[in-house]
Amino acid sequence: MGAPPQPDARVRLQWKLTSLEKEGEGFVATFDTPDGEKRVRARAVVSTAPAHALADALTPVMPEASHIFGQMREAI
Repeated sequence: MGAPPQPDARVRLQWKLTSLEKEGEGFVATFDTPDGEKRVRARAVVSTAPAHALADALTPVMPEASHIFGQMREAI
């Protein structure tokens, strides 16, 4: 089991993921927020956004994302 959540570990509304990069054993997520650009380091990333909305942001860590998510959207 991992470390306990940090005090500021919560759902962030109005934060748009603009990029996701692999860094060591984790990730660096860059967000456009009401307060400007924010970068967050994380061991894991969870999203409830539709797959097609994430394709561009996921391409750096998953180059096939755009193609896979495009196929998923067409199948629905």
